[in-house]
Amino acid sequence: MCAGCALHRACPVFLRVILLGMPLKLSKTVLQDYAKASKLEWIETNGLGGFASETVLGSHNWRYHGLLFASFKPPTHRALLLSRIEESIIINDERFELSTNQYDGTVHPEGYTYLTSFTLDPFPIWEYTIGKIKLKKTIFMTHGKNEVSVMFELISAPAKTSIQLHLKPIVAFRDLHKTTQENQLFNAEILEKPECLVIRPYEEFPPMSLFSNSINFSIDGRSWYKRFYYEREVERGHDAFEDLFAIGDLTFDLAKTKPAFLTANTEIGGKMTLTQVKTAMKKEKSRRDKLVKKTDSELIKVLKRAADQFIVQRDGKATIIAGYPWFADWGRDSFISLPGLLLTTERYDEAREVILNFLERMQQGIIPNTFPEKNEAPLYNTVDASLWLIHAVDQLILKTKDTKFLMKVFPMLRQIIDSYEKGTFNGIQMDPNDFLITQGADGLALTWMDAVVDGHVVTPRRGKAVEINALWYRALRSMHRMAKRIGAREVSEIYEGLADNVRESFTKTFWNEEQQCLFDCVDPSGGKIAEIRPNQIFAVKLSDDLLMPEHRFAVVNTVREKLLTPVGLRSLSSDHPDYRKNYQGNLFERDSAYHQGTVWGFLMEPYVGALFHAFGDSFKTKKEARMLLKNMEPHLLDACIGQGSEIFDAEAPFAPRGCPAQAWTIAAMLQIADELRQSF
Repeated sequence: MCAGCALHRACPVFLRVILLGMPLKLSKTVLQDYAKASKLEWIETNGLGGFASETVLGSHNWRYHGLLFASFKPPTHRALLLSRIEESIIINDERFELSTNQYDGTVHPEGYTYLTSFTLDPFPIWEYTIGKIKLKKTIFMTHGKNEVSVMFELISAPAKTSIQLHLKPIVAFRDLHKTTQENQLFNAEILEKPECLVIRPYEEFPPMSLFSNSINFSIDGRSWYKRFYYEREVERGHDAFEDLFAIGDLTFDLAKTKPAFLTANTEIGGKMTLTQVKTAMKKEKSRRDKLVKKTDSELIKVLKRAADQFIVQRDGKATIIAGYPWFADWGRDSFISLPGLLLTTERYDEAREVILNFLERMQQGIIPNTFPEKNEAPLYNTVDASLWLIHAVDQLILKTKDTKFLMKVFPMLRQIIDSYEKGTFNGIQMDPNDFLITQGADGLALTWMDAVVDGHVVTPRRGKAVEINALWYRALRSMHRMAKRIGAREVSEIYEGLADNVRESFTKTFWNEEQQCLFDCVDPSGGKIAEIRPNQIFAVKLSDDLLMPEHRFAVVNTVREKLLTPVGLRSLSSDHPDYRKNYQGNLFERDSAYHQGTVWGFLMEPYVGALFHAFGDSFKTKKEARMLLKNMEPHLLDACIGQGSEIFDAEAPFAPRGCPAQAWTIAAMLQIADELRQSF
């Protein structure tokens, strides 16, 4: 069965979508199916690392759903302030609940039964129908601010109908990764100002202000809503219950107020009027519209807007969030993603900022791998991030011919190469006998297959890893080319000679004649690891001359046969005893499967790149690449609407797992589309 057929058999009927009819929209039929729709979510981001996210029904199914996750030290120090809003409407004295909540064993209320559509255009927009009343709700975040706005507007209603909207803000004030329960430390005092309401339940969090054009605020009915049930947390092996506090009730006259709004932010002072909210929404829509071109296909428009959500700020410069809801900016993810997110979209200034942001924090030739959520120093536990950075710089220079920027960063790029040659953190060093990079330290996993469970390295790849040395070769070729561009001829020749030596050793070291593919790793004792993993595809993708043609063909064919799925490449072939077909269970079980079969969407791009390097720019190659991109399209409506998941189960129906919005998955799709465009 071909990859395309496998996907279409696996997808639910309502998700079999070829994305030609944008904006992204879900119909009433989809929304009325609670079991399916309660697993679909949306995300709004603010360019700081903060976000808002819920299911398309408005219910929450894990701790990472909420309306205002604020970032207090962008893009980290994130906390959930405003969790949700209980919504109801009174029509001629008859009350209708618009909210949808999941409790253990029941859904109450069932406001989703009034939903007739959900659209992402570019904000999340819902339409409700109650008899002859039609109502629209819009949620958007303001770029560059910890601020979220919710707007309700009547679309149509019979004349002389009394329509009151009631909104009950419900707050959490807790860390991004935690849940909260009713407690005596919670300060429920509300500061009622003429222009807003202010609440600060705990001193450890800044206050939150609430602005609205309501006609009344009442603290009657303030209470703890007990034991919201998060089904997804049960699947993840975590506590599934949370208590949240309702701070009061806001009343709006929808027949007179057009529209009603509620804005929550972390700013103290000032005021917010309906005109200001409309202006902010118009400005944000204009900003997002400028991300795309009129000539872009509908798919590219969706992908460009998705890409924008990962571009955030650290210390005033652009950086790249690896994934929502829990990742911050990772070095490895940033530079694997940068060509897709920033170069195919022509955001070159931000690409330069990302590069400088990491280079300024480099130590001994290694850029940070991760920035922890709180105050800890960045971690330098990576072997490949610095090499991916060199690759990204090379791609930027090829696109822009920006010799001035190259001259600025080239000394730092030389530091990377020098450090890898002479030796740096965690045993990273060039072996002088064969010019290949070896790496590793006890308890650490330095490649992208980095799962460690209770001190146990799940995928030990110490020694000479195949993709690291493919990256090393690519980095040396890039340095040769870039040195030549700035007139450093002697330096260029040194890198050229070193690259030639690496190429001579690479095939001798990694070619697996018996299995007609590449060994995954050579361990410190010289033992060759014959596991069939996707890492070998980088030896074809990153260069068209590292391997002989017949070896390139064989690698691509092996990966196609053993690892290719409709949504990416498996991380391990199914015939290996450690193969895991599902990514589920508690943290130990999930991490044990993370790189042991689980499919990674970002790996589709190096596979497509390898196709072109192995088989050339032929009609057959382009047809296969087009099919692979087309196969990935339905997933944009399969988990987080308009976004791409981090990982998938290894077998049909290839259920999306991990982060519902992952930078390098979207970057991969943009790069594949760009590769196809350039191939004509």
